[in-house]
Amino acid sequence: MTRLTDAVSTLTEHLAAKPAAIARTLAAAQDIAGSAHLEADAAGRGAVSLDDLLVAFAQIGGPVGRALASQGFTADSLRAGIRGRDAADLASLGITPPPAGEPVTVPGRLDPKRSFRLDPEAARFLEKAAGTPAGMFADLMDHPSRRPAAALRAAGADLPALRAALPPIGEDQAEDNAPAAPIPGLLDGLDETARRARRWVPVSPEAVRAVVVGEESMKPLLMPDLEDVLVAPGLLSATVKGRDFEYRRVRYAQVRGAREIAWQIFWPGGAKTQQGDLDERGAYLHLLIEPADGGSVLTLTRGVRGVGRLGGVAGAATTVFAGSGNRSLLRGIVELARARD
Repeated sequence: MTRLTDAVSTLTEHLAAKPAAIARTLAAAQDIAGSAHLEADAAGRGAVSLDDLLVAFAQIGGPVGRALASQGFTADSLRAGIRGRDAADLASLGITPPPAGEPVTVPGRLDPKRSFRLDPEAARFLEKAAGTPAGMFADLMDHPSRRPAAALRAAGADLPALRAALPPIGEDQAEDNAPAAPIPGLLDGLDETARRARRWVPVSPEAVRAVVVGEESMKPLLMPDLEDVLVAPGLLSATVKGRDFEYRRVRYAQVRGAREIAWQIFWPGGAKTQQGDLDERGAYLHLLIEPADGGSVLTLTRGVRGVGRLGGVAGAATTVFAGSGNRSLLRGIVELARARD
C-alpha cells in the first residue's frame, strides 16, 4: 500500500472506532433487528415485536447465540416458549387456546424495498439499547412487560442460570470487520485491503456449504436487485451501466477439516481499460466453514483491490466500513442454510 493509502486507512479506522461503545451498540442492534425482521416476515406479521427480537438472538448465532445453544435453547424452542406463554395467558382468562399445530409461514409480507416496521415496544427497546449483545439480551430478559422472561420460563429456562451463562462484556460481540491478511492467490500483485468477519452460527457446515457453493442461492446475495443474470456452473454474469462483470467461484476445497469457498468479481477486458488497467480481477468473498459445537464457525474474508488512480485509497476506506455488509451477508447465508438443515 502507498503511504497515502496507509494514512487514509488509519484515519478511517480511527473514525469508525469513535466512539467504540456506540459502534458496538449500533452493530449489535442492527444484527438483532435484521434477523428479527426475517423472523416477523416468515411468520406473516406486519411488524417486528419483542418476541421476534428474542428469537433473533438464537437465530444469528455469535457468542450470545452460542451461549443460548449451550443451555439447550434454539430458535424453535424459544418459539415454543412464546406459544406456551400465550396459551397460559389465554387460559388465565378462561379461554381455551386452539390445538397447537405447525407454525404458519407466510413469507414476504413485509416489503423488502422499505425499512421494516417495529411495533412500539420493540422500537422503544432498540432506541434505548446500550451495550453489546449480552447486555441487550439481559435487558430483554428484564423488560418491564415481563413477556420475554415469561416466554423463556415457558421454554424451560432457569433465568439466573441463563443470565450467568451469557458471555462477559467484551467477549460477546461477533467479529464483523477486523483487519485481515489477504487470501493468497486471489489478488496477488495488486494493491489489496482485506477485512474479516467471524462467528458461530446454529446451522450445520453442510447446509452452509450447499448455500455458498450454489449459483442460484448466491445470486441474490452477490447480485441483489439484478434481474438479467446469466447463471452457469461456477459463474454469475451481468451487465451494469453497459459494462459486463462476473462473479466466478474460484475456490472450492477441503482445508484441514474445513470447507473453503471463494467468489470473486472479474471485469472481462480489464478493470479500467481507459486508464490502462487490464487486470480483470476484482473484489472477492472468501468463506471458511468449520464444524463447531452443534453448528458452524464461519470466517468471511472480504478482499478489495484498488481500481483507477485513487483506487487504493477508496478500497482501503470502503473496507473499513464494511461491517454492515458482512453482517447482512452472513445473515442471508444463515437464513438460506437454515431452510436446508
